Amino acid sequence: VNTLNVSKELFLEKTAGLIEMLAKKANEAGLKLCLKNEYWGLLAGEKIVDFAKGLKEKVYLDVDTANLKIAGVDVVKFIEENRTFTEKLAILKG
Repeated sequence: VNTLNVSKELFLEKTAGLIEMLAKKANEAGLKLCLKNEYWGLLAGEKIVDFAKGLKEKVYLDVDTANLKIAGVDVVKFIEENRTFTEKLAILKG
């Protein structure tokens, strides 16, 4: 239910701006900002990858394999395909 009456596009645009600001601050402090792939229903499954690729600041992805599986994503393929994102997206080892 969209109680704020905001489009998905505008919501994601504003969210990206906030995440970019936080990532910049984290990078300046020597920290890593990590997004989780279950981050909101709008970015479920593989959608988080395109979102993260569009960010101007480097972020990391905390891969929740259970969430990926529930979303119908091939988990091994997802990890293998996204392992090499060194410029914008990286997978942290636990």
